[in-house]
Amino acid sequence: MKHKGFASRDREAAVEALAALQTEHDALLEQKTHWEDLRRATENLDLLSALIRRFQANEPELKELRRVRNRSELLEAEHTALQRRCKEQETRPAEWEQRVDEHKATLAEAQAALENAEDRTAQLEEEHLKARAAEERLANVRFFFHLSLVVLRWPKLNGWCYVRTARASCVTR
Repeated sequence: MKHKGFASRDREAAVEALAALQTEHDALLEQKTHWEDLRRATENLDLLSALIRRFQANEPELKELRRVRNRSELLEAEHTALQRRCKEQETRPAEWEQRVDEHKATLAEAQAALENAEDRTAQLEEEHLKARAAEERLANVRFFFHLSLVVLRWPKLNGWCYVRTARASCVTR
């Protein structure tokens, strides 16, 4: 049985060695995973530092790009304002034409009213002249009618009665 004891101890030692190797293997696998994670983190850090170096190298270019972007935004705002002003300017001639048409219509009405007033004035002057002439004729008729009444009433004294002026006189022969 000594044989068995030796074999069993060898077996137990082998099992223990296997367990130790298994534990060491698991620890190494775990370390390998950690090393791979660490390697990936290192690669990421390298990429990040490269990006930072590129950013720092491109910083003047980025500043120029920001300046161009700001200028572009300013130009877009100016363009929008100019478009709005252009539309306003485009509508102004139409408004002015409408006002011109309105003023032309008002002017035509005023000219027509002036012509009517001038015609009416001419008619009134003509009527005034006719009325004045009629008044003068009436005054003459009244005068001669009155004169004839005076002459008719004047007693005849051996001679002729005639009218030299507004006063009647009789001449005897």
